[in-house]
Parts: sequence; structure tokens; C-alpha cells
Amino acid sequence: MQAIQLGFNDGWEMTWSEHADDILDYIDARLQPGHPMRKTKWYPAAKLWRRNTYILEKQKHDGTFWLLDFHRRKRVQGKSVVYFKQIEDQSEMDEILRKGLEYWVQEMKDRGAWDG
Repeated sequence: MQAIQLGFNDGWEMTWSEHADDILDYIDARLQPGHPMRKTKWYPAAKLWRRNTYILEKQKHDGTFWLLDFHRRKRVQGKSVVYFKQIEDQSEMDEILRKGLEYWVQEMKDRGAWDG
């Protein structure tokens, strides 16, 4: 099994260690009490620019990455919860990163900060 690599672009920000606890506090305060992501201790590896969308890894990193998106929902056992999913392979990671970059470019255009 090929290891998944997390790359960065202008849409995705690396989360600095000094901000990790603040991000984890934010996540903890907003996840529903029975949310499946509460069963694991996480480290925020990346954050989508100006959105509460994160790429997480387990504190005891096992080579997997997970997407947690507070702007989306999904149903788990009949309940609506904050969207999450394990990133299955490098092509899926690349697609998530590409969509984040597209989001950033559109935001820059909307703000008048991009003319390309």
C-alpha cells in the first residue's frame, strides 16, 4: 500500500503546532456528542483557507488522513453529523487539495485580488 502524501497549495494552510490546541478545541466544541470522530485523538495537519475544513491525522499517525468539513453534513445511524471521511488514496488526496485550490482562486477573484 502506497503512503498518502499531504502536499500544500495556496488553498490549504499547514497548521502550526502552536495553533493545534486551538483548532482541536474548536473541533471539540462543535462536534456532536456522539460523532464518530470523537473516538480518536487527532492532530490537525491542514486547514482550508478561511473555512472550517480540516485534514486530520491521528495523534499516533498510522499513515491515514481524514477530512472533516463543518460546512457539510452526512447521516450516520440516522443522525445528521458534521461531514467526515477517511482519505482512501493519493488520487483522492490530490482531488481534495485541487478543489481547495479552486476554492481559494475563486475567493481571490471574488475579492478582486486575482486577475488571472
